[in-house]
Amino acid sequence: MVGNGAVGESHEAASIGGPPPKKGRTTTLLRGERNRGKGDTDMNSHRESKRPNWPDVLALGLALCWAGVASGQTPWVGQDSGATVEPVGWQNRNELPNAPTSTLDAPQSTTYWVAMPDGILLATEVSLPTTPEPYPTVLVRTPYSRFNPGGVGVNVDLYLQEGYAVVVQETRGRWDSQGTWYFWKDDPADGHATIEWIAQQSWSNGKVGMLGRSGAGVTQYAVAQGAPAPLKCLAPAHESPDRYHLAFQGGALFYNLVYYWLHNNGLGYLYDVLLEHRLWDDWYDDWLASPDTVQVPSFHMGRRCGST
Repeated sequence: MVGNGAVGESHEAASIGGPPPKKGRTTTLLRGERNRGKGDTDMNSHRESKRPNWPDVLALGLALCWAGVASGQTPWVGQDSGATVEPVGWQNRNELPNAPTSTLDAPQSTTYWVAMPDGILLATEVSLPTTPEPYPTVLVRTPYSRFNPGGVGVNVDLYLQEGYAVVVQETRGRWDSQGTWYFWKDDPADGHATIEWIAQQSWSNGKVGMLGRSGAGVTQYAVAQGAPAPLKCLAPAHESPDRYHLAFQGGALFYNLVYYWLHNNGLGYLYDVLLEHRLWDDWYDDWLASPDTVQVPSFHMGRRCGST
């Protein structure tokens, strides 16, 4: 156990995102262009060509709403955990102008097991730039593998090159994290605890922003109400804080999303639980029920509803 309830282990990370965008990419992004990827078909090519490139959209969104967060600002006052994290190198550093000097080693990260208030340990991957600390932090909390942040639209290399620490955490009961996943019920408390843990680390300047699409967008809405002071920005994409109408659009089950998402993620045993709540009741968390408690600037990128 290291410091504030977290165990650290250094190792090389798996593939964590593609190369950063080249100069001038923003113009392409705003036109809505992207390269076609695996799974695109000729029938869908016209529609697919107009979809945004999610890593770039999320990067732009965070930049727009997180303009006041800079690595040189005064750190938030918190307890230093004393944990040591190895510096992270990156590749393709010359893709961006004025990129800070770095080694050309493959990106590395450190795994921490971050303790939640009830003692459950969550698998948390920390990647740091090689520029002098402290850093502002990009936090991604995901029900998917922490070694595939690109799957939720996050290009880790891009943020490392810009001087941000990147923390990717697997939510409760998912992949290597302990506990049981139960419809995002634990994510408000777990998210708040993780944000506070980040602010207490020696490499943190005490400022945290969150981003990510799909399941990594849900976890952002979960922390919005009564968020800890270190959280400075949210940038959720392709998600909604309205959990009922996401599952039952207009009262009709969104089968193509709900059934397959639960079963594809090994959670099919919860399908019948959801069906017990076909009509809205207080079983559903209303994460925006008290808007006066939401003080975090947010950049919302809409969810596309209907068949996927």
